Amino acid sequence: NQIHVFCDASKDAYGAAVYLRTEDQFGAVQVQLLYSRTRLSPAPPKSSKKSTPVPSLPRLELLGTVLGMRALNFITGELHLPECPHFLWSDSKCVLLWLTTTRPLAVFVDNRRRELRQT
Repeated sequence: NQIHVFCDASKDAYGAAVYLRTEDQFGAVQVQLLYSRTRLSPAPPKSSKKSTPVPSLPRLELLGTVLGMRALNFITGELHLPECPHFLWSDSKCVLLWLTTTRPLAVFVDNRRRELRQT
């Protein structure tokens, strides 16, 4: 058994999908969707004096990766699969760079990087 989590984002939303991959004794592979979660990206303010910046696409990708990690932790806890190999997939080079760098980053990014590294 293997668990694969796919994370992605766009300007409108970000999300994650968790799949269970199983292989029987004859080598037949089955893949099943176990869990998925999406969230809408924050909308730009309509007409407020105080403008809240909309997160950039790399930051939305980071939020999607955090959502994927939380989903992975939820699934492995609920199904009691802590020893099952698991893989978290992201197509964002920015997120991969943020996770591997030792340089100081913006507070928003660093807080999420810390959460991803702890789990």
